[in-house]
Amino acid sequence: MNKPDVERNAPALRKLNFFGMAFIALLANLVSTELHESFHLIVGRLCGLPAHFLNLTSAGVDPLTAVNARPSALALMNGVAPLATMLLGVVALFAAPALRRRAPAALTAFVAWCAIFAVPYIGLQIMTTALPIRLSGNGADSAAVIGGYFAVPIVPRTVISVVGLLIFTASGFCLGRA
Repeated sequence: MNKPDVERNAPALRKLNFFGMAFIALLANLVSTELHESFHLIVGRLCGLPAHFLNLTSAGVDPLTAVNARPSALALMNGVAPLATMLLGVVALFAAPALRRRAPAALTAFVAWCAIFAVPYIGLQIMTTALPIRLSGNGADSAAVIGGYFAVPIVPRTVISVVGLLIFTASGFCLGRA
């Protein structure tokens, strides 16, 4: 294309770029959310629990099953998925700059958006430690594991939650790397 053609098509290219990046952001959000919930499902089933998708963004077991389940199985089902999401965020945060130099823009954007969703999730997940304990995999994962399985009382869980708030706030400062 010569220069006049590029200038004439610039608004269309900006719209395409905007909607393309919006689609990549939505796709990264969907993939990271469903990957997280799939970890709940797979680990729950590996532990002998009849885990299933409770809705589009939640996997766990029925309350009656949770009452009769081994606490260690529930703790693994609830705890592995957040750890996997946190790991995904950290890996994506460090991978995005390396990919930017040699990978297609769409792949780099996808990985960057995975970091943008998953890195703040670290603080968010820690913040939820003080929420009510529900051991079925359909509540706050950190509250279920730390409060339910390890029986940490509410006061230390509240302190942990405040630390999570600080991590959540600080995470925004490191996302420029992505």
